[in-house]
Amino acid sequence: MEWVLNQTQTILLALGVFFTGTLLHGRVFLLRKFNIPEPVIGGLFIACFFAFLFYRYGVTVQIDTHIRDDLMLVFFATVGLNARLTLFKKGGPKLLLFLGVAIACVFLQNAVGVGLAKLFGIHPLLGLIAGSITMTGGHGTGASYATKFAHIDGAMEIAMACATCGLVMGGLIGGPLAEWLIAKYQLAPEDKVKNPDEALEAHGFHEPELVTTSSLLQILGLTMLAVVSGRYLYSHIGEQAKVPEFIFVMFIAIAITNLNLWWKKVDIQTQSLNLVNMMSLSLFLSIAMMSLRLWHLVDLALPLLVIMMAQVLTICLFSYYVTFRVLGRDYDAVTIVCGHCGFGLGATPTALANVESLTNRYGPAPSALFIVLIVGAFFIDIINAVVIQCYLSFMG
Repeated sequence: MEWVLNQTQTILLALGVFFTGTLLHGRVFLLRKFNIPEPVIGGLFIACFFAFLFYRYGVTVQIDTHIRDDLMLVFFATVGLNARLTLFKKGGPKLLLFLGVAIACVFLQNAVGVGLAKLFGIHPLLGLIAGSITMTGGHGTGASYATKFAHIDGAMEIAMACATCGLVMGGLIGGPLAEWLIAKYQLAPEDKVKNPDEALEAHGFHEPELVTTSSLLQILGLTMLAVVSGRYLYSHIGEQAKVPEFIFVMFIAIAITNLNLWWKKVDIQTQSLNLVNMMSLSLFLSIAMMSLRLWHLVDLALPLLVIMMAQVLTICLFSYYVTFRVLGRDYDAVTIVCGHCGFGLGATPTALANVESLTNRYGPAPSALFIVLIVGAFFIDIINAVVIQCYLSFMG
């Protein structure tokens, strides 16, 4: 038996998923501690309920995926609109160094994922999903590529499982690794606790709240322009280039926001942009999570567990032997290591939570905080998309 939901019912259920996650997030300490997103929490809850219906009554639930794909494109358009190239100048040489480190780490994550997938005899694309697609990319990138790999059984379930595991581990290992480095190399600064958010004021990141109807509609207009243009390009050259639709949308959005810096015709307000970004991502993830068929994961439990543990070990060793050393072996380097563990396995909020916890204890690291924020929030998704496409081209 199959229950089929139309578009309106799908959106309504997605909203229910989000608010269920919000309720659980507020009541369960561990969910708050590890920054597990509300759509992931609610989606897993509903997915478990759907699994119960399947095993107990043989009922499956079929949702409308068109709205999910539209929300995915809106999300990646806002990612592109956030990528202002002028931030490179503010970050200085260390920002470029960390970008290089992040690129190397993304390549390594995919090598680990694909290599272990081949060792276990599972599809190498599943190894790519368990690589930088979900480790560096998180739930949003994981779900988007899972839709592209829909011909592989269980792709979405594996993407969400890996992204959730990475998010938890990113919050677990960043702080302890940083504290071990501080103790080993005696790097704690003399000046003590200071709110790390103050570090962003010097870089112009604290703006007054300017979310208005006009600013929100401007963002929606630019977002829709990127989505429509990206879809048009994809319909003409996407199949030949073997590049997913959202890549076109994201890079057109990057072009729009950087041309606007020169043209200065539209005032792109950060708060309005972040609002559209989070709304589209929350609904996209809610729909992606509630469509999981958890019974597809049973046969892949052991390979996934091994790959996840290998990814955690990889980021720990890479952070110590590469990130820490390349960035200068000082307190700022330790802070960047702490943040790299956060978004290298989870997401930018996890990275910032790691950094905040560390700096609240040992003292501020303004430039390190800025570098982690810029790479994690503005550039890592673009880097990841390019590296993934390199791997897909190589794999044929």
